[in-house]
Order: sequence, then structure tokens, then C-alpha cells
Amino acid sequence: MRTLFSTPVRKPRWQGFAVVLVCGLVLALTFMAYFAPDLMVALTNTVWALCGF
Repeated sequence: MRTLFSTPVRKPRWQGFAVVLVCGLVLALTFMAYFAPDLMVALTNTVWALCGF
């Protein structure tokens, strides 16, 4: 049970790593869009098709 003056609960180390990995992946995909726009359009269309939209 947490009280007013208890120490905060720390997140596991893998969660921080996962956040950094996802952010890096999004950033890499953004920069890839500048170098291979046709590939990124195809990837986006595939994701939309898989999601059912």
C-alpha cells in the first residue's frame, strides 16, 4: 500500500528500453520516408489494409 511519503514505484528496465526502441523506430521510419517515398507509401497502405480500414 502506498502512502503519502512512500518511495515511488520504479518501472522495470525493459520498459524504458522498449520506449526508446519504439521512438527510434518511428524516427527511423520518418527519415526513411525522405529517401524512399514509394516504399513508405506501400508500407502505409499495407498497414491500413491489415488494420481493416
